[in-house]
Amino acid sequence: MINFLLSDEWVAKMRKIPKFLWYVLMALSFFFSEMYAYLISGEAIAMTMEETIAEMGITVNYTGFSVLYILFYAIVTEVIFELFNHFASGVLIARFSARTNREDFRFRVRLCYFYANIVIGIFGIIYFFTQTENGVYTGTFNLFGSQANMYYANDVYTIMTSFVPFVLHALALVFFYDDFQKRFLPVKNVTRAFTYVARIYFGVSIAYEIVQVASNIIITQQDFTPVEYASYWVALATVVLCAVGAYLYYLLRLKKIKDENKDDNGPSITVIPKDDKKNIYDDFGF
Repeated sequence: MINFLLSDEWVAKMRKIPKFLWYVLMALSFFFSEMYAYLISGEAIAMTMEETIAEMGITVNYTGFSVLYILFYAIVTEVIFELFNHFASGVLIARFSARTNREDFRFRVRLCYFYANIVIGIFGIIYFFTQTENGVYTGTFNLFGSQANMYYANDVYTIMTSFVPFVLHALALVFFYDDFQKRFLPVKNVTRAFTYVARIYFGVSIAYEIVQVASNIIITQQDFTPVEYASYWVALATVVLCAVGAYLYYLLRLKKIKDENKDDNGPSITVIPKDDKKNIYDDFGF
């Protein structure tokens, strides 16, 4: 399935969609992947604003505010993604002599992230049916004005979002790289490019999760539920396990490259025995 979704024929069909429309589709996919969070956080901010300005006799239109909030953050997320994609394409193509251009690189990364966002969004549908009120699952989704909508009222959301998005986005990047290195990278740069990207990606991710754990659990004493406490540790463990998985992938790629460089009779580099006769040039390595 992945081979088909990244095949030249399918990519060529997807390229026929205008670039501007792709930007719109990506923004929509980011919204879809975080739809529950966007709706809930938009409402929470609207409620906070209304409490702040209540003395002035001003009311907040929850629906209108939430729509604008969703549009704003979906667009901002897409812009940030495109900036990182643009930077990564320039660095990797130039640094590792990839036989492709920036536009093709960016499009393939965009396509992989689009797939991942859709899958994450499908998982996210579950959150709309797992809200709780007074510790009891309601089986329904309440929005615009219901206090039962806050993050702490959905333990399933709290736990699943601590690992599902990261795992699926990491898998999307692995699928992209596996296809990318087969098509465009010189053999000598396959593992070098992977370690370069993996160190940055997982290094930043692990550092971020450590800061989250330290600032929210170890240093400060916030009123978290047990599920919220667990979610921080699950997020950190997920990133570490994914990093271990990336290292195992690196070892497999390294072994495969070494195997491909061998012929049926063993290593391609053989040792030719020297003549037993000694001469003056032996000391100089001749």
